[in-house]
Amino acid sequence: MKRPWQIWTVFGLALAVATGIMAWLTFKAIALDRAEAAARAELDLARRQAELDDRISQALWRMDTALAPLIAQEAVRPVSVYEPILTVAGGKGDAQTTVSPILEQPSPFVLLHFQVGPKGGLSSPQAPIGAACAVAIDNGGSETNIRLSGERLDALRKQIVPENLIAMLPSDPLPVNNTTAAQWNLNPNEPIGENSAYVVNRDPATWQQRAVGPGATFPPPSEHPRPTPDADIAQTFDPRQQAAQADSGEQVPRQSRADIGQQAARSANSLNDLESRGRSVQNYAQQAEMQQRIQPFGKLTAGAANDAIAGVSRPLWVGDQLILARRVTQRGQVLVQGVWLDWPALKAWLTKSTADLLPEMALMPATAESHPASHRLLATLPVELVVPALVVEPVSVAPLGFPLVVAWSSLVLAALAVAGLLFGVVRLSERRAAFVSAVTHELRTPLTTFRLYTEMLSQGLVTDEARRGEYLDTLHAEADRLGHLVENVLSFARLERKNQMRRREATTIGRLIDDAAERLASRASQAELTIEVEADAATRAAAAVVDPAAVEQILFNLVDNACKYAAASMDRRLHLSAIVQGRSVAIRLRDHGPGVPGNLAREVFRPFSRPADNAHPNVPGVGLGLALCRRLARSMKGELELLRRNDGAEFELRLPLA
Repeated sequence: MKRPWQIWTVFGLALAVATGIMAWLTFKAIALDRAEAAARAELDLARRQAELDDRISQALWRMDTALAPLIAQEAVRPVSVYEPILTVAGGKGDAQTTVSPILEQPSPFVLLHFQVGPKGGLSSPQAPIGAACAVAIDNGGSETNIRLSGERLDALRKQIVPENLIAMLPSDPLPVNNTTAAQWNLNPNEPIGENSAYVVNRDPATWQQRAVGPGATFPPPSEHPRPTPDADIAQTFDPRQQAAQADSGEQVPRQSRADIGQQAARSANSLNDLESRGRSVQNYAQQAEMQQRIQPFGKLTAGAANDAIAGVSRPLWVGDQLILARRVTQRGQVLVQGVWLDWPALKAWLTKSTADLLPEMALMPATAESHPASHRLLATLPVELVVPALVVEPVSVAPLGFPLVVAWSSLVLAALAVAGLLFGVVRLSERRAAFVSAVTHELRTPLTTFRLYTEMLSQGLVTDEARRGEYLDTLHAEADRLGHLVENVLSFARLERKNQMRRREATTIGRLIDDAAERLASRASQAELTIEVEADAATRAAAAVVDPAAVEQILFNLVDNACKYAAASMDRRLHLSAIVQGRSVAIRLRDHGPGVPGNLAREVFRPFSRPADNAHPNVPGVGLGLALCRRLARSMKGELELLRRNDGAEFELRLPLA
């Protein structure tokens, strides 16, 4: 092949194009896989978020349902029970003195019931003083509880500013007193009115978020505006207003637009859920108030308590303390009645009750700074349910890794296979070109000799009998050389075409050597060389199952190569020896020529290879002799190897014994 570089150039361009296409496909596949993984992660996150929202809703319902009886009971307590000593009408119309029914704490979650008088003084029915204390103790009151309640009352005085507290409470009164049980509306689907017994977290903008600290100023109670932010009072918060701000593009502090978008998407359902829980709480309050009216505490004598108008109750955070308070109007004066709730105990109780739904949840005071989400607010208290944020699972491209490795491996293997095939084709083409050239040269020489000598003999130009004999011997030698060449080519072609099984027979080593000796000696004599045979009797008697013709052809090719390359050696001997080694016999042929260079030891056995041409350019041959000999040896389950490379070449033919 004259221009193999063109083939390799085309192959390189094709490989570059295939690699580029494969790289582009890999990039696209990885991008699509990551997009799909991200979509799966988002779907999984949405599914887990929906499950979490469902558990949150169940937990809120469970907590609001558990808190509703307590809150409803406190919201509809009669005004009179906040006095430590009550005067009630007896059975005969005479007045009797008794203690408040809440002298002892009615609930483990209530720390103290308190009342803020018109002049701002704090008192508690659980902490009577003076004569009232003696009456309370005489009527079964516990001195320990009274003392503890007094301590709590002192602590509460340090945290409450009466004027500020009054301003934060709604002025809406409880439903009118002439409502009867038959007229009371307990329809849970009716919207919650402002004249309910308890203000739920239906609209978080209606409840105060932070403590009412000392020094804060408020407008007069008669105006009752919504408190404004200052150094001590936080802003109110309305999730509906925040959702509207998200829709209008306004900036909402401390929340990302993604969070606002998600909150706005859930606002309708969350507010509906909050409304539903609010209705449930109001139903409890309505039922408690109806029960209170059906079974009042007792008939009070004429006094201020009968003229009092109680307002709706509202939960408030005072510092880190949770209270439930209401405005009471009595003879034109405003006072406050409330309950100091035990928030740590409530928190522990509520957390335990929902541990099966949300084991990692936390209950936090809902403040304007925290921007509580409406779908996580309790309807009964200004408390937000906080759960750890869901974590997006990392995107993995592992499922696509193995197919990509297989694809790239296939491309590499295909490229290597094509490259190997091209390399083999190019080398084969080059060898065949060299073979054709060598065969043409090898055929031209004997044919020229045949033509010249036959013409001279046929025309009678050679009259001397001695010279005629020399010419005939030359023609005979050239015919042998031509026949040997053709025989090698045909034998190699048969071996290349198929792995032909040689006809083998059992024979002795001595017979193999003796049958080939005459032909080998004749070929050696043509190069003025002699053959010395070395084999002991035991070796000559050893039997082997071989193809005698193939063995003779191998030995003849070895002698022929020795005659070509060792013809100019000083030692004109060729050594043919045989020796038994284990289960095989080794037949060796050694000459005293230049030998074979070490870097050409493998090349000499390759077809159409003539590695010694550089040193011996005039040596005839086509480069098939040794390649053919090795294949013939292996066809008989033997082997042909080069033993000595310097100081003459030595080849060994190893054949298995019978």
